[in-house]
Amino acid sequence: MERRKVNAASQIKANINFWRTYDQKEINYLEERGGKLFGYEFKQQGDMRKATRREFIRTYSNAELQTVTVDKFDAFLRNYEFDLRFHLM
Repeated sequence: MERRKVNAASQIKANINFWRTYDQKEINYLEERGGKLFGYEFKQQGDMRKATRREFIRTYSNAELQTVTVDKFDAFLRNYEFDLRFHLM
């Protein structure tokens, strides 16, 4: 919800969704903006499952995907430079 507020205040138009497969692979938060798909998986620590990452990227080859941990959360909320600094592909 906070990210949506930041988007609105910054006049950034983004379609919001999530991604889940029948076998329970999931990405918690997706933004489609400027014709590009950005996926974010939220974790206390660590990274998302490799199988989830592989399947998502295989399905959406032009998407960017990253894990947002507690120490990266403020940057995720407030700064789109996060997308560049913590790019994990």
